[in-house]
Amino acid sequence: MEPARSEHVLLTVLGIRAQEAEYSLDGSTFRARLAPVALYELLPAEEKPSLVLALCTGEAAEQTWPVLHSELAHRVRLDMIRVPEGSTQSDVETFLRVILDGVSRFPEANLTVDVTHGFRHFSFLMYIAALYLSALKMVRVKRAVYGLLQAGGGPSPFLDLAPLLEFPLWVHAIQVLAETGSALPIAELLRTRCPDDTGARDVTEVLKEVSHAYTSGLPLELGFAVRDLESRAKTMERLLEQGCRLPLASELVDRLLKPLGPLACTPGPDRDVPKKGVELNEAELRRQARLVDHLLARQNLPAALGLMHEWTISWAIWKRGKLKRIRQWLKYKDVRYATHKFLEKCSDPLKTSPEQLSPEMAGLARFWDNLTELRNIYHHHGMREPSLTHQDPITQQKLDEVLKFWEKLRLLPEMPLNPRRGFQAPLMQQGLLSDVRQPRRGTKSTDR
Repeated sequence: MEPARSEHVLLTVLGIRAQEAEYSLDGSTFRARLAPVALYELLPAEEKPSLVLALCTGEAAEQTWPVLHSELAHRVRLDMIRVPEGSTQSDVETFLRVILDGVSRFPEANLTVDVTHGFRHFSFLMYIAALYLSALKMVRVKRAVYGLLQAGGGPSPFLDLAPLLEFPLWVHAIQVLAETGSALPIAELLRTRCPDDTGARDVTEVLKEVSHAYTSGLPLELGFAVRDLESRAKTMERLLEQGCRLPLASELVDRLLKPLGPLACTPGPDRDVPKKGVELNEAELRRQARLVDHLLARQNLPAALGLMHEWTISWAIWKRGKLKRIRQWLKYKDVRYATHKFLEKCSDPLKTSPEQLSPEMAGLARFWDNLTELRNIYHHHGMREPSLTHQDPITQQKLDEVLKFWEKLRLLPEMPLNPRRGFQAPLMQQGLLSDVRQPRRGTKSTDR
């Protein structure tokens, strides 16, 4: 049989008994001895298949295939595929391979699946096969139905199972977000399933912003995008429930938003510059530290180390305590670069006279020195002799030390950000220590 790209295949399975029943679909009814016969008659003209592909065990081939042939052979092309009864474990794979081989003769075909008849486990196996074919884009599943036979003799409705084929795709997309931080699979599903919906287009753009900011390690952009996405929760529920006809729509949206919630922040009042008004405080530092932890957990070291480096600068700005600098914490030259130089100078004595540093400052200096080197290695894309794929022991040791210190630093411990007296003079001469507040004798440090 020659493959046809525009083929519309009705994939059905036959049992061993033909029983007359009145089937219903979309308000219309039809009496037939087999569900695929009724389905063919009830489908709208534009959805009628050009081929009926029937899966038959040896007994079904003798008992019900002749019935199907007599009812439909004059209306549509028919083909039979022999399948095992599935009574052994090996039969399961054979059944699936037979389906895949049979349908793969018609690449990119439209597929309607009917799982009314046959053994109960055949319905599950056909579901798995349809899911596999659809996921690999070998076919486009237009409908998936089950004829629910009514014991009382009333119309037996064809239940729509197509959303159940879509459901695992959404679950997988949410898993991808949880495991990688990428919301692109969710955005793509919305784009393709609801192409004409304005709300879907808006949500898709926000999901793309979330994905870009998350994987790039941009805490402010991510915080704004997550807050924007949260405000569209009802729109997403409507799209999943009505546009995609998915079950458990509210639960899916909740699963999507829950891991992102702790990363949300509120933009400042200036719409043109939303970062204005975002206050550098303990809550903001903890929020950004959560993103670092997310990135580390997902092995996104380039973004994690880059953000950790910037977080440490923000932490030092906050810790040094000068109100003007805290309010202008995003100013590069006057605040962030100056604080970067301060941390650099504080780590200089590690190489020459480490005794000048207090124990706390020595730990911070080693952390900063290692973090800066690791950040540069990744941000220069490994352009050096040691391989990052098979990490050299020295690089691994530095990473281990950085991660160990980070576990302490991310909790914002009481840590005076002051070198020992012998090291203060050169820093003050360069204007790098002028705003460090010294605790008064007999009082606790107020380095916050």
